[in-house]
Amino acid sequence: MLRDGDLKFIYHVGMPAQLFDLAADPHEAHDLVEEGRDRGRATLLEIKLRAICDPEEADARAKADQRKMAEFWGGPDKLLGADQILFTPPPGVSKEDAWAAPKR
Repeated sequence: MLRDGDLKFIYHVGMPAQLFDLAADPHEAHDLVEEGRDRGRATLLEIKLRAICDPEEADARAKADQRKMAEFWGGPDKLLGADQILFTPPPGVSKEDAWAAPKR
């Protein structure tokens, strides 16, 4: 995501980018790219974003970290079967305690 004045540009790896005018649309209900407006500004903001970082590399790094954490917490099957994923446990809390559902 890159903010330039009132414009908020969101780059999604493998999906269309989004562009919002936060002054005119503070709730981000009207994606200017999807509506066929301001593609030129979206392209310029993507160039600015790529001058700061490589979005594909950042995405790959984030997904690798997510896979690592999923394995730490018991693997994808355990995560998909979990009743609740409450939070990332604070230091000193075991993964077993973190997985325990709160008493109702």
